[in-house]
Amino acid sequence: MATAGSGVTSAHLGGMSEEEYLRKYQALLKPCHLVLPHLYLGYLTLASELELLREHGITHVLCCLGSEHEYHKDAIQYQSIAMEDDEGFDILPHLPAAVRWIEGSLASSETATVAVHCHAGVSRSATVVIAYVMSSLGMSADGATRFVQARREVANPNPGFQRALKAFERHLARDAPS
Repeated sequence: MATAGSGVTSAHLGGMSEEEYLRKYQALLKPCHLVLPHLYLGYLTLASELELLREHGITHVLCCLGSEHEYHKDAIQYQSIAMEDDEGFDILPHLPAAVRWIEGSLASSETATVAVHCHAGVSRSATVVIAYVMSSLGMSADGATRFVQARREVANPNPGFQRALKAFERHLARDAPS
C-alpha cells in the first residue's frame, strides 16, 4: 500500500490513510451490517446465500437492483424495486414504498428481520435504509446518513440520491403531525 518505495500515495487511496483505506475495504467485503435491531444493509451475496440469511435470522429481503434476484423464495419473502445506481435516476418516488415495505415486514412478526441489498451495498440500498432510519427515528437526512455510515462505513449514496434524501426529509416534515 502506501509504504516507502511502493509508489502508492494517499492520492491513490482517495486521500485516505492506508489504515482507513484497509478498514473501508474490509467493511465492503462484509456481506451485511446490522443497522437497527432486525434490519441489515448488505450487498448481493447476502441475498444469494441461504446459510448467511439463516445465520442472521433474515426472513425478508428487499432487493434494490435493476432486476429481481429472488434466490430462496420458498424460505425468504422478497420484494424487488427496480433502481439504477445512477446520479440521474429518480429514486425519490421509490422511497415511501420501500419504507412501508420494511415497516410492514418488521411488523409481521416478533422475529421478522429484513435485509436490504443492492449490488455493492453502498448507494441504492444504503439510500433506502437511510430513508427508513429517517422515517422511523425522526432523523434528518444528514443525521441518518451518519447513523448508517457508523454501522456500514462504505454506505455512500451518490449525489443524486443524497439530494433525494433531502427531498424525502422535506416530505417527512410536511407529513409530520403538528
